[in-house]
Amino acid sequence: PRETSDFKNVGFFEVATQLEETTGRAVARISRWDHTKPITYYVSANTPPEYVQAVKEGVLYWNLAFGREVLRAEVAPAGVTAPDPRHNIIQWVPNDTAGFAYADGLMDPRTGEILHAQVYLTSVFGVSPRSKMPANLRKLRKDLKAPAAPGVALSALHSSRLCELSEGDKLAHDLERLRAMDTTDASFLRAVQDYIREVTAHEVGHTLGLRHNFAGSLAMNLSLAERDELFVRYLKTGDVPALDKVFTSSYMEYSALAEAVLSAAQAQTFQVAFPYDKLAIRWAYENEEIDPATAPLFCTDGHAALSYRDCVRFDSGAQPIPSNRQKLQLALDSLPLNFAEAFIRAKTAPDARDRVPFAKLELQPKDYLTAINEALTDQIAWLNTEPPKSIAIERRFPFVSPFNRTEVLDAERAWIAEQVKAEGGVQAVLFGLLPGSLSPSLVTRSNERLAAYLAREDVRRGIGYDGQPYELSSEEIDFLKRTGAKLFAQLELAVLDKTLDLLAAARFNSPALGYQLEAPLGELAQIVVLAQKGEPRALFEPFLFDRATRVKAAKLLSRSIGGSIPDWSAASRAGAAVYLQTMLKLVSKDMTLTREQAQWVTEQEEMVGLLLATAKM
Repeated sequence: PRETSDFKNVGFFEVATQLEETTGRAVARISRWDHTKPITYYVSANTPPEYVQAVKEGVLYWNLAFGREVLRAEVAPAGVTAPDPRHNIIQWVPNDTAGFAYADGLMDPRTGEILHAQVYLTSVFGVSPRSKMPANLRKLRKDLKAPAAPGVALSALHSSRLCELSEGDKLAHDLERLRAMDTTDASFLRAVQDYIREVTAHEVGHTLGLRHNFAGSLAMNLSLAERDELFVRYLKTGDVPALDKVFTSSYMEYSALAEAVLSAAQAQTFQVAFPYDKLAIRWAYENEEIDPATAPLFCTDGHAALSYRDCVRFDSGAQPIPSNRQKLQLALDSLPLNFAEAFIRAKTAPDARDRVPFAKLELQPKDYLTAINEALTDQIAWLNTEPPKSIAIERRFPFVSPFNRTEVLDAERAWIAEQVKAEGGVQAVLFGLLPGSLSPSLVTRSNERLAAYLAREDVRRGIGYDGQPYELSSEEIDFLKRTGAKLFAQLELAVLDKTLDLLAAARFNSPALGYQLEAPLGELAQIVVLAQKGEPRALFEPFLFDRATRVKAAKLLSRSIGGSIPDWSAASRAGAAVYLQTMLKLVSKDMTLTREQAQWVTEQEEMVGLLLATAKM
């Protein structure tokens, strides 16, 4: 038996803590096989022939980490399916609507020895050929949130769900992106086989005892643009990136599609194990010690729960600022697609009783905001005075405590500032969705993407969620465009409102970023506070944003947001106040005002008062 680690450099599943008979010391032992004898995994006989070899290769990958043959992969006898006590089965499950894979293991509670394991791969991972992709995607979207069956075991034998790789919307979006690329059926199949190889290796890794390593992506040494270029080249030509192009340090990461495909192609082509996987296997099975100075970064589910924001699932690259920027872009790209598919789902629901006419489908704007709000929240958190904890930065130090907290924070602020600069500054990183900044607006880009999506032949007519042919009429397409435009306008206001809340709660007193944020925040506040629906500076003309939103924007000019930066937003604050005061001077005492005009004047006087007060807030 091997005692568990401190989870700083490596992590394995454990059995229940026991007390040593001689010392009374509490000991937790890791889960691992007796690898002095071969461990055989059986690929279920119903696995499609074009994927059998990819599944086998996902199993045999781990021999590269062991440095010798420990695992074997064979096709299971006909009729043998998981669970089967005689075989460790990798079971292909014919279910195109469940976007997940998972692994089960049975361990001896006394020693931690793994006695039996099984992996389940749903057929959603096998989506080739490319021509059938639209129908397969609709099958996946039909039931993305289907609950997995609970694990059941005898209490005396420790059995557990080691992993449940739930892809859901992320998988659907990645597959849609893959489909949109100009690829042949052959190159598409190759990418799908790589993906299946990666998912298999991930799940088999769990059955060997390894926990997740969500720091795998932090080893990536190229930009997201470079990654995309290599991905497209691989799809079109089959050129596998050289090993000096690093996409991950471990298969135990939850990787985005491009990283999963490219890393799988590298591992298979060059017959190499990734650094963390090799280190973890050698530590657990060969009792080799780890040198923290050279060990790859490691973080698992427990670290993610402790709010390490670079220890996350399905992130891309080693830097959170460009990664969050890409997440935001993906959320925006998905928005019109998800909107259109909601109506197609209503039109072609599998059960006719669940079908809803377009005009009666109830839209919930908040359902479309989750991914956008998450990306915005994370991005603003990284720009804050005290950014969230970072595994990448903290691992540079021998320890982190109040003694060296300032030094750690300074290193993290410098790290973030470098990323912001590389991305084109805070204007590009944070303000791309907000008034007065980068164009096009959320409404414009969403309307354009919706029109392009509805123009596609496989969207206008195709296979619906009921598996039957459907066709959208010209009236239905016009309805979708009109309704989409209304929804996107509401979402743009909601995004602005959310961003104002996040910015108002933040504190930016890091000199490296604070001065960069001052000007765009001031511009944003002035636009929201001063923009009118008609002619600018027109007396009694209604303002574009409601009073509550304008108040939030005005509070962005509060000195406290700038922290220690003197005269934070003084120019923007004074400019907005003078603008409104100039308009109010046009109201003479002898004017007879209507109720609405009097309310307009009162609101602007209150706004001036708030702007002047923010100098002391």
